[in-house]
Amino acid sequence: MIKIALFENPPKENNVLYTFLSSKGYQIDHYSDLKILDSNSVFNLIIIDIDTFGPNVCRSFTKLNEKNIPILPLISNHNITVLIDCFSSGDHHYIKKPYELKEFELHLNRLYPSLHIKDIHSNNRYFFDEKRSTLSYYDKNYIFTKNEASLISLFMKKKNQIIPEQEISEYIWKSSHCKSATIRALITKTQKKLPPHKFIKNFRGVGYMWIDTII
Repeated sequence: MIKIALFENPPKENNVLYTFLSSKGYQIDHYSDLKILDSNSVFNLIIIDIDTFGPNVCRSFTKLNEKNIPILPLISNHNITVLIDCFSSGDHHYIKKPYELKEFELHLNRLYPSLHIKDIHSNNRYFFDEKRSTLSYYDKNYIFTKNEASLISLFMKKKNQIIPEQEISEYIWKSSHCKSATIRALITKTQKKLPPHKFIKNFRGVGYMWIDTII
């Protein structure tokens, strides 16, 4: 399930946006206290009303960007100071209020394609955001390098199936001649970054499997 943290007031507007996004299949959590941003809670997107919480909230965007969490500020006027703060904090998109709900959906689809269902692989305990190279497990995000994310992406496409080394080599390096030692090194590095649960199993001499179970 894709999770969106929504920080917006007044309640009437919030209810409309909440209902609309929920109807599109997103899980929406509404908050009125910004302290949640300093917690270990995991979200795919944060939507925040700058006019409600003040321009200083932009300063927290830098930390959120470091966590690889996209932010979509809502601004009711073109206050150049607020926009500069948002941009300098690493956030380059915003929505001007009042907005049309369809416009809001278009912004999400265009600016945050990684939130599309087709880019999310999950079971009941984790989800892997392919385009953001992030695996969320319970209340923690795990971020991977390009090759590590490509490896997990391949596993996501073939859960509970043994994948030969040659197929891994072709998928990641576009070559069938990658050395076994290189593949093993990538597997080891990826496993070390994964949660304690052992997702990747080695079938010696055959290949590797992503064990997809509800845990």
